[in-house]
Amino acid sequence: MKQWFPKEKLQKAFVDALFPEYNSCHLCGCFADRAGILCSRCAHELHAIQYAKRHVVSPEAHAPLKICLSAFPHRDGARELVHLLKYESDCAAADLLCEAMAAALAISPLALNHLDVVVPVPLHAARLEQRGYNQALLLAQGVCRRTGLRLMDGALLRLHATDTQLHRDRAQRMEAMRHAFASSDPQAVRGLHVLLVDDVLTTGATAVSCARALLAAGAASVSLLTVCRA
Repeated sequence: MKQWFPKEKLQKAFVDALFPEYNSCHLCGCFADRAGILCSRCAHELHAIQYAKRHVVSPEAHAPLKICLSAFPHRDGARELVHLLKYESDCAAADLLCEAMAAALAISPLALNHLDVVVPVPLHAARLEQRGYNQALLLAQGVCRRTGLRLMDGALLRLHATDTQLHRDRAQRMEAMRHAFASSDPQAVRGLHVLLVDDVLTTGATAVSCARALLAAGAASVSLLTVCRA
């Protein structure tokens, strides 16, 4: 799906490219020496909370998902970068976050040669128009660049928008998301092992709904990769 970016975001990208010496850390505002995104202190702190091999896999079951992987706990710099990406049009944060996601995938029990395609969790059309981009798609694109996996954008459709899930418990979230997604093409994922990509795993309601739609369309399996796990 075609994406557009806010004018001010494009202007900042040009300035950062032409004058990298003026780049500032997206977390603390100090001089950024980490690919123009983070300063060395914030980069070190972010790396310190990155999940080690024994923590990459979610200990909770989210059937029918085969496995759930995350790069970080949902706190500190990782949480802030997701917020900046999701709500502040800070699309540069996606590049740093998907680097950690690819690293989490590499140390997980999920072998790359057992995956066929990467599918981002879609936004509803109204939300996409409002935000201007789908953060899950940006993350999925970055993961694909780093792993060589094939991106399949548009494999899922979001059928209706949902209100904020913040104050709902897991059962309420599952009910709200029950019929939120559908496969856009019943033949597209048939027999394929799918890696679903999203920003945060909280209760798993969104990912479970996506997985059900993909499996109903004939996917062989669906696993989840996120930036953070709440």
